[in-house]
Order: sequence, then structure tokens, then C-alpha cells
Amino acid sequence: QVRIGTSFDRDVHIAQYRFGHAGLAGQRVDQRIRTIANFAGIPDSQLDLEESDTVMPHAAFANQQPGPLATAAAATGGGILFTRESELVYQDRKHRFNL
Repeated sequence: QVRIGTSFDRDVHIAQYRFGHAGLAGQRVDQRIRTIANFAGIPDSQLDLEESDTVMPHAAFANQQPGPLATAAAATGGGILFTRESELVYQDRKHRFNL
């Protein structure tokens, strides 16, 4: 599991249960980054993620660290992932290439 944060409540349990059954297939890149960040204990208030139109395949998180997983998701969508002050930021390729 990718869980890094200190709290493990019912919502986190349900999210990970669903992940185990569906593997998060069909998530957009921004949704996948949000899922990884949330599993790592980063709240939505510290995320600035542009909506992507790229759909992700089934995820395999076992024995992985959140940083490389989120970076790989961003690369799949052709976007970039970076930090700005206390936020994790994803800019989609539409932003980068003014599409």
C-alpha cells in the first residue's frame, strides 16, 4: 500500500477497498494524482490539479512510493507535476501547449 500519512479512517479504508477491486482503471490523470496524494496524507486543500482528458489504465501501487507514482501519472498525461509553496500542482499538457 502507498499509505504514508498518520490517519487511517473509514473513508481511507473504503477508498483503498475500492482500489483493490477496481484498480482505479478509468481515472483521469488529475484524479489519479489526487488519489495518490490523498493516500499519502496530502489533503485536497493542498492540491492544485488541472483537469486532464487523459484516462489512466489499471494502477499497481504495491511496493511503490507516492512521489514516483504521481510523477509517472503526470507524464502519462503529458503534463508536469511540481510544488508551489505548500501545494502540489499539476499542469496538464493543454496548459503547457496552450491547447
